[in-house]
Amino acid sequence: MQTVLIILLSIIIIGFLIALHELGHLAFAKLFKVYCFEYAIGMGPKIYSKKGKETTFSLRALPIGGYVSMYGETEDFPDEYAELEIPEERSLLKVAKWKRAFIMSGGILVNFIVAFFIFMIGNTLPYTVINSNVQVIENGVAANRGVKADDIIIAPQKYDDGDEERTYAIFDVVTLNEKEYNVLIYYPDYHDTSLENYFHLIPRDVKKLTNLNQLYTPSEEVSFDVTLTFAKGIEYNEEKEAYEYIGQYEVTFPVKTVKAEKGDTYKYEGFDFSLTKQQKRRSFGKVISASGSDWVQSTTAVGRAIITLFTPETFNNIGGVVAIFSQSSSIYANYGWANYIFIWGMISVNLALFNLLPFPGLDGWHLLVVIIEGISRKEISKKFKQVASTVGMIILFTFILFLLVRDIVGFF
Repeated sequence: MQTVLIILLSIIIIGFLIALHELGHLAFAKLFKVYCFEYAIGMGPKIYSKKGKETTFSLRALPIGGYVSMYGETEDFPDEYAELEIPEERSLLKVAKWKRAFIMSGGILVNFIVAFFIFMIGNTLPYTVINSNVQVIENGVAANRGVKADDIIIAPQKYDDGDEERTYAIFDVVTLNEKEYNVLIYYPDYHDTSLENYFHLIPRDVKKLTNLNQLYTPSEEVSFDVTLTFAKGIEYNEEKEAYEYIGQYEVTFPVKTVKAEKGDTYKYEGFDFSLTKQQKRRSFGKVISASGSDWVQSTTAVGRAIITLFTPETFNNIGGVVAIFSQSSSIYANYGWANYIFIWGMISVNLALFNLLPFPGLDGWHLLVVIIEGISRKEISKKFKQVASTVGMIILFTFILFLLVRDIVGFF
């Protein structure tokens, strides 16, 4: 039931983001006196419409976008407006080029701004952090080897090779079937904080953890030793002007993989200790700072993904609407509201950057046309622009349909 409610909420949010995007176009068009026939959320047949003073506000059947229909965009009036007499100066083509640029980029600007406010909402909520302080099971493996409650598990300095490309800390190196693996701690959720749940192996030559398929998946019963490093505490070294771990010691654990109770998967056993989780809140100043940081990092990450969209690694990891609903529901279930809201901030950034692409049918294409016309001082024919946009939209809808089918097939 909870999953269904989260999916419904996700549908409402994505509709809200699309509505705000189109509202950005409408607001600038109204500001510059361009006549707008229709403000539509969705595509296809109308489900609901209401006529305003001059603009019809409508909801359409297919939840795959929206649009603002403006005078001057195409050669002909829409059929239902054929009898209207609209002053020529209210045409999109009659306003100054810089005004047209703002109209065409209005949705992009709104999505960027909305993303920041979404990040702010998420950052005002309490959030969970996983601490390196451990809790041990009485008479368990860790306790019997001298690990005490509140000791700190650390990544030893000997594995810090200074490689800036590596995106995870190495806790040990083990050999399985004559192949070396780095030991890393990855948090799949905030519910089960046992090290057995967080313990993972990744091939030694993999520096960037970009998807979970890179992790070693045990498929049989194996045994191996793992040496982990702990510290009794942390203190500030005034001479070095840095914090240092004190009372470091190593403990070797006999780890084995055993078959899980359900399915054909295997899980790790042999630690008998867990990490601790803590609820925190940010001050207003830190909310602003964290939201700015989230905005920059999301814009960078999404931009990098779009640039490398058709490389095998990125293309295999992108998804459509079904994947968005599935992953957002999973993130809520495993990490809570703050992380769930963060995802929607990223999606708003994604909408902005994707629409910025100079591909026919997208806002970036219309912006490019304005720039070319402004530089050349010549108007590109309406017919060419209309045909290019139509072909572009057909390609985009085909791509969306492909992602939809791939997402659905991926569930089976």
